[in-house]
Amino acid sequence: MEIISTKEEMIFRNEYEGKVSYKIGLSKKNKEGQFDKGYIPVRFKQGVELNNQTRILIKEAWLSFNTHDKKTYPYIFINDFNIIDKGEKNPYEDMKTKVESDIGEQIRITDEDLPF
Repeated sequence: MEIISTKEEMIFRNEYEGKVSYKIGLSKKNKEGQFDKGYIPVRFKQGVELNNQTRILIKEAWLSFNTHDKKTYPYIFINDFNIIDKGEKNPYEDMKTKVESDIGEQIRITDEDLPF
């Protein structure tokens, strides 16, 4: 399963007993209109180190897993990404929100207009 993100994602760093682990933050709206939050472990190429709450744009990633004692432990392996600085704009945002029509005028498309 290939994963490419068109919006920025937040990576959380955790250090425990000299080892570093990372998780990606997820959220979705529930029936009451509140947001449920969840986390999935992520891994990077050897040598990649990120600060806690680093915002990234995933360019190439996939779902993988480890097994231990007949249990499956899934994680996302992030192979390629861009770090989004606080002042930097997401390059996919313009593609998502602005579309030029055939006659050259601009129309705005919001998230509510999209079928997904």
